[in-house]
Amino acid sequence: MPFTSKDVLNISKMKRLPLTKDQVQKLKTEFMALDADGDGTITVVELEKVLRSMRGKLKASEADIKKAIKEIDKDGDGTIDLEEYLKSRKGKTNQDLIHRALVQRSRVRKEFERFDQDNSGFITKEELMAVIQARAAVTITVEQIEKMMADSDENNDGLINYEEFVLIMTK
Repeated sequence: MPFTSKDVLNISKMKRLPLTKDQVQKLKTEFMALDADGDGTITVVELEKVLRSMRGKLKASEADIKKAIKEIDKDGDGTIDLEEYLKSRKGKTNQDLIHRALVQRSRVRKEFERFDQDNSGFITKEELMAVIQARAAVTITVEQIEKMMADSDENNDGLINYEEFVLIMTK
């Protein structure tokens, strides 16, 4: 279950307080969404990639990312399963880097779902234009959208998937 705007508001008011069970459940859901192959684990490399792609938005240094990875991958095997993730949450607050990344991804996921009007799992040029115009309240040209698509469409399929959308929205 993705975060709601109410959850985000409540979390932002709770500076440095421990997370509730409900908040941990929502983070767990978003964490498992990072599991691309569905094997119940994510690799340290995948998590580092996510954190680096959101580095500017999170205001995180390379040292912050390395520290967060070291703290979560306690056994050092290069993968993080759900149990390891949940153990890493004990004693953490909403200021934790991985927590902030998951909250940000949840916000982006909600926006992605809002603009993926046909629920195809992809955003078309037309849908992307609507996203940009709604967020920035500016008119954007077809040429600008095509450039943005070319810069963001990593697999060159002419569509923006969720991971590509995260990159656009967290730059």
